[in-house]
Amino acid sequence: MNINGIARVTYGVSDLERSTAFFLDLGLTASAADADHSVFTLAEGSAVELRRADDPALPEPFLAGDGPRELTWGVPDAAELRKVRADLERDRPVTQAADGSLHTRDDAGLAIAFQVYERREPYVAGSPENSPSVVRRFNRRRRWYDRAEPKILFHAVFGTPRAADAIAFYTERLGFRVTDVLRGKGAFLRAAGRSEHHNLMLFTAPRTLFSHVSFGVESIDELMAGANHMQRSGWASDSEIGRHRASSMIFSYVPCPAGGRAEYSADGDYVDDDWQPSVWGERFAHVYWDSHLPQGSEAPAADIVPLDGPVADHLPTGDPR
Repeated sequence: MNINGIARVTYGVSDLERSTAFFLDLGLTASAADADHSVFTLAEGSAVELRRADDPALPEPFLAGDGPRELTWGVPDAAELRKVRADLERDRPVTQAADGSLHTRDDAGLAIAFQVYERREPYVAGSPENSPSVVRRFNRRRRWYDRAEPKILFHAVFGTPRAADAIAFYTERLGFRVTDVLRGKGAFLRAAGRSEHHNLMLFTAPRTLFSHVSFGVESIDELMAGANHMQRSGWASDSEIGRHRASSMIFSYVPCPAGGRAEYSADGDYVDDDWQPSVWGERFAHVYWDSHLPQGSEAPAADIVPLDGPVADHLPTGDPR
């Protein structure tokens, strides 16, 4: 299947007004709003939708409390949408909405949807990096940012007791590629029609839970400006700013009133089918640098080996509790 990324994240929230204010401060553009819902669009054409938790238009929750009610994946055309429907209807109910979108559940019980998504490549002004031997910016200053304006939805991260089953569903049924594996924990998955390191991460947890959605910005400068703006606006972060080893992504997480956290992300790895996935120790993979290195991040580089064999061989078996 030629999935071309996250087209929409739909949240069910208990405080619509506060959640709307959060995403406006995060730097998203409101494209629709009324007393019952808000919609924000990003430069690539993807969207975040907020609805009151008791809205009958929402799917039944798969999480306790506020958080995503549905994750919508994009496909490039109607023919691909028909392929998705024909395959999934073999073993699960699939409904089609009036707008043509398809709605079902994955093998972990997460509500997912599919729609034709004509993704736009966002324009990025950029500000090239200089180094002592390679000067890319001459006779001009770096671009300055007052705040962040996320351009794309990079990825979403969920925990589930059925991580191995869910990973198999996305790879074997929807054509996702495994890009890296966290030993004893989970896997990073890339949609076939995208080149970011991952568009979905699934990990083993005692119950279904939502970690975060990642919002892509163009540089570490924009990320830092966004983090500062969120702090000034009263949205304090609960973690340091740093860089992951797995994916190379620079990150800044902020607790989100709509559920989980929102992540500003910048300068991650871009890959294709020639990429060699690896198996990582979780602590070594999580952080390369931040201002307060967590214990265990100094694990040796030998704590990463090429993936050789099924992903399930590196994940827990049975009930993770």
